[in-house]
Amino acid sequence: MRIEAGHVWGPLDLVGGLPCLDFANTAGGHTKVREVERIPTYADAIRWALYAGLITAEEGRALGAAARAKPKDGIARVREMQNFREALQRLVAATASGREPEPTDFAKVRDTIAKSVAHAEMHRGDGTFVWSADAKALGLGTVIARVALATHRMLSQEKPSQLRICERCTWVFIDRTKNQMRRFCRQDACGNKSRAERFYARKRKGA
Repeated sequence: MRIEAGHVWGPLDLVGGLPCLDFANTAGGHTKVREVERIPTYADAIRWALYAGLITAEEGRALGAAARAKPKDGIARVREMQNFREALQRLVAATASGREPEPTDFAKVRDTIAKSVAHAEMHRGDGTFVWSADAKALGLGTVIARVALATHRMLSQEKPSQLRICERCTWVFIDRTKNQMRRFCRQDACGNKSRAERFYARKRKGA
């Protein structure tokens, strides 16, 4: 896998429609192979979580200091996040394709959510009850806990029929378009490339 440390996050990285789906999309390029790793270090996880709005700037500074103070713990947390991310991506991709998720992926997602809920606090928000993860209490486990809680909300509240996997790459997203016909993670990337590939394929066939 190609490592892309220090990735500069931008709006085109947040196309999943939900934080947990954007997290699943932190790996993979524009093919059906997940060949690019954008969260190889805890510092990269912090930068992504800041951009995605899962942590505050103050929390980011505290987590950065904690990761520098305990580098081995930071490395272990990154591996935990990567393992959860891949299981989540496969679970969503299977659901989007009408297949049952692999039992190991289901168990990994379930267990990570359960662990996060066990260390979370519950309160009322927007007319419903929500779980929140306290950064001071969880330390380096904050990022994965907040992603897991976001996953819990998605699986509890969203329709499985709206989950999609890009037809060209491995990125996942939730389709809230009116006609429910969204096919690509990004029209300006996978959509355009797919159209170009079909165009050149027709030219070769007609040559």
